[in-house]
Amino acid sequence: MSAHACPQMTSYEEFRRVADSSGENLELHFGQVIDMGRPGPRHVHLQRRIYELLAALLGPAWEVIIEMPYRGLPHYESRSADIGVVRTERWQAALERDSLLGSPEMVVEVFSPKSNTAAEMAEKASLCLGTGAVQFWVVDERTPSVSVATLSGTRVFSAGERIPLGIADTSLAVDDIFA
Repeated sequence: MSAHACPQMTSYEEFRRVADSSGENLELHFGQVIDMGRPGPRHVHLQRRIYELLAALLGPAWEVIIEMPYRGLPHYESRSADIGVVRTERWQAALERDSLLGSPEMVVEVFSPKSNTAAEMAEKASLCLGTGAVQFWVVDERTPSVSVATLSGTRVFSAGERIPLGIADTSLAVDDIFA
């Protein structure tokens, strides 16, 4: 039987020192520093579109933020949601402590075929749903569809359908996202 060395783990505090001085788009995934690269114009356009739609639907009780930083796990995690949605009072507390602990109540990720895999999205959905998210969306412009994961399962919404927001008594038309 051979022994394998454990990978070097980077703590959140160590990560903050590196990330604050690097100028790169870094995240901390289970203790490993990951360079996320930069999104392209189509990705950013879709992020903005979804942000505008959700902000208009949810109103002032909710903060809808592009590239929302959060710490799904306290010691070895620091990620950003393409779009995160949290209650306003929770976001205010995060601003005071300079950290959103746990996942946003709603996480929206825009799928980028050049930089995302289905396995990565499944891992992120599992992390988010296990640490406070009510819904985890993967928006895929190629199909065009939105896969919505909750603790009770996953459903794919397509053209002509409306996505019920699990955090408020309202819904969003798939067609509006891709208009």
